[in-house]
Amino acid sequence: NVIVVIKGPIYVQDLDHNGAIDATDTLSFDIGLPAGAQDTLLTDVEVSIVSGNGRYVGSPDHRVISGDEDLMLESGETVELTVSAPGDIASGDRFTVQVTPAGGPTATVSRVMPPIAEALTTLY
Repeated sequence: NVIVVIKGPIYVQDLDHNGAIDATDTLSFDIGLPAGAQDTLLTDVEVSIVSGNGRYVGSPDHRVISGDEDLMLESGETVELTVSAPGDIASGDRFTVQVTPAGGPTATVSRVMPPIAEALTTLY
């Protein structure tokens, strides 16, 4: 089975420091594999970010948090994925993060955007 899980919080980075989340900003989060899951190529993982104001779909940038530096997500590894925000996400807006490995089910989490007071906001 090709299954990924979203691990921990979502980090929202206001790159232009304008106090709002828009297409110039990013969302980052960690993924890993549950026990017994099949290894998967990071290039085969698609990410969707959906909000009331837009949708981002694509291949994310990645950074290995723990594990080797190849493009294969393997048991015990954690990889941070970073994607562009899908247009404006205002305070109080709900958005959904979807991570889909090739041939596997979609892992989904939803969050509500708080007021942005800092360049980096952590959403649990």
